[in-house]
Amino acid sequence: MLSRNLEKSLHRALAQTNERRHEYATLEHLLLALTEDQDAVAVLRACSVDLDRLRREVLNYVDNELANLVATHGDDAKPTASFQRVLQRAAIHVQSSGREEVTGANVLVAMFAERESHAVHFLQEQDMTRFDAVNYISQGISKVRDQRGKIRPVDLAQQIAGSCAASASIITTQTDAKNTRTEPFSPLAKIFISYSHRDLRWITRLDVHLKPIVNNGLVARWDDRQIKAGSKWRDEIRLAINSASIAVLLISADYLASEFITKDELPPLLRAAEEKGCQILPIILSPCRYLRTPALAEFQAINSASRPLSRMTSHEREALFLRVAEVIEDALVR
Repeated sequence: MLSRNLEKSLHRALAQTNERRHEYATLEHLLLALTEDQDAVAVLRACSVDLDRLRREVLNYVDNELANLVATHGDDAKPTASFQRVLQRAAIHVQSSGREEVTGANVLVAMFAERESHAVHFLQEQDMTRFDAVNYISQGISKVRDQRGKIRPVDLAQQIAGSCAASASIITTQTDAKNTRTEPFSPLAKIFISYSHRDLRWITRLDVHLKPIVNNGLVARWDDRQIKAGSKWRDEIRLAINSASIAVLLISADYLASEFITKDELPPLLRAAEEKGCQILPIILSPCRYLRTPALAEFQAINSASRPLSRMTSHEREALFLRVAEVIEDALVR
């Protein structure tokens, strides 16, 4: 879940964006809000950042360089993709650490992955790095120098409480002139992997190539192995399909022969492609009736039906899985 301080900071970022009538809330709006966030400020000070200078520079950029974001309509501001990615990345990294709250400090660390942003540029101008922030959060080591000019550690008691576990739905707030409401951000983009259990061996290598973009917080991947004992598995699959941005289909003779796949899994996936823009990425595993299945044949497969994975060398299969990961990453970046 989000810390109270971070909830207030997100509220402040959206409110300040709406006050300026900007159509989108950017990372610069977020950084400006974090300069008043208790947890983020602790990190900034430990990294020897001049807060007054940072506020001036970010405020000047928001007021002057983002003037083209002024909206002609009266709708609330929407967070940009990079704004959402930073929050999602912070949540994922914190979840893996076993903590319970996402704080402004974690968001500040996650921001450094957006290398092309002006927000990160303002921090780097003051010689702050991601390593400096992580060093302080995890070990209490500060860049602030003592009277002898030596970098001194900060008392661990002054460290930020909690380095955070993510909530599946990241909360932001949007404000208009009359009221304030809390809404979920768009969920993390999800890959749904559709396969026959007889083809399970192929998923292992695909997962290896997907792992870097999963670890970077760009996407979450799902297949039916994640269904827990006691869960209603049909409902779990239906929910996963409904939330999928990309569907990877591992197609083989066994896949096309599966009654459950052809009647219960493929139809909603194809509807999601038509109605919601879910991207369908077929991979041909072995000789099969792919080209004679009209509903599938209209989607361009990653590899040719005449060159399935079963006929490839190990090197060629690795190159194909790498290509799948790159196609997915490029789609998410766009």
